[in-house]
Amino acid sequence: LYKSAADPVRWGVVLGAFLFYLILSIGFFVAPSGKPGTPLRCKDMLLISLVLFLFSVGAKGAFCLATRFDSLTLMASRDSLDDAVWYYSGCCLQQLGRDSEAAAAWRKAQTLDPGNQDYRSPMILDALGGDALYNLRDYELALSYFQEAFEKDPYAVPSLIGKIEANRLLGRHAAFFSDMRQFLQLEYLSPEPKASFLLKYLNSLDGRTYQLWHTQIDALPDLLVQMHPDDPEVLNTAASWFYATGREEKGLEYFKRWAEKNPDDPSAAFTLIAVYNENKGPQAALDLCCEYLDKNPGDSLKMELLGTKGDLLILLGKNREGYKAYEQALKLNPDHPTVLNNYAYQLCIEGKRLRKAEKLSRRAIELNPDNPSYLDTYGWILHLLGKDAEAKAIFKRCMVYGGKEHVEVLLHYSEVLKALGENDLARYYRQLYESKNK
Repeated sequence: LYKSAADPVRWGVVLGAFLFYLILSIGFFVAPSGKPGTPLRCKDMLLISLVLFLFSVGAKGAFCLATRFDSLTLMASRDSLDDAVWYYSGCCLQQLGRDSEAAAAWRKAQTLDPGNQDYRSPMILDALGGDALYNLRDYELALSYFQEAFEKDPYAVPSLIGKIEANRLLGRHAAFFSDMRQFLQLEYLSPEPKASFLLKYLNSLDGRTYQLWHTQIDALPDLLVQMHPDDPEVLNTAASWFYATGREEKGLEYFKRWAEKNPDDPSAAFTLIAVYNENKGPQAALDLCCEYLDKNPGDSLKMELLGTKGDLLILLGKNREGYKAYEQALKLNPDHPTVLNNYAYQLCIEGKRLRKAEKLSRRAIELNPDNPSYLDTYGWILHLLGKDAEAKAIFKRCMVYGGKEHVEVLLHYSEVLKALGENDLARYYRQLYESKNK
């Protein structure tokens, strides 16, 4: 890029480069440590010189790339049968981010010189395959490009992914599952992209496809776990898939393995507790939470576990013990918004210690001012304290941040408006609540 660009060039490009350098030169008249017009200190001069040097290097490269591409464009217009011109034009266009035009230029080069293998490198074939797949919508052509690229370079992961996508769009399920299994079994590829790609596919499935191919589909998460038995993303992907599709016990086993293999991962612990709560009930979830607490975790994890313990005790009707757990959690972190909000909300449901509830809830929205659930809690506590004008202001703010999507918020707001004598507006929000709560 730093070699001289061939003439002729576009004068608009030259003028743009000139203006770019002119704007940069203004920096010589402003000192970072002083006012405009004051003498520059030595370190200021060095700093500005360094910045200008780095920008100049980038500008020089961009200038040469643009002018070289201009030269190639002119050459192509004069000699459209020169395959090398089209090839290098494609390279420049790709560097400029104009992928579709680059693909067109490379196709032209291949047409002019079909035997030149430089024009059929895996990189170019993948680019042509991507263009055929997503722009031309010619899946057969895309598959042929990806197949040729993968045959030339069996380590080219993008080529294999392209084959998978093309076969999926063509409805060739046998080839699709064969390529997908090959992808999941690649030993030189880390587990994270495999799990991400598999999860994207699983989330895109419709009921009919799963019904027809459920055996092959269900084998994919199992195969991925077999390849990477301890990876958290892999285990989470497999667990979530089987649990969401009605195989709770198998999903639960994978969730357990995820938590056992990754004892220091808080997300594994809390996901397993949540699954226990949904699948086995709050008492089983509470027992599991206590098991984690007995292992003497660090303060951060301990605080989260205590907050969760408080929530579960409340679900079991053990409010006093739940409040004790909340207090223990807040001793470790007095500014945890979720614990503050949950504690305040339970107090206001009971109608006890409303002043304490107000203090807790106010702190929660100071820490997270646009959370509609936290705003709802604070507004409702203000209503219970007889501060309906203040409560209305909070609920109006809550509506701005998505409160209309929460039925309980609509009910609370209608009660506040009713208390203020704004009956028409109260009736509107009450009707909105009833329509959403059917």
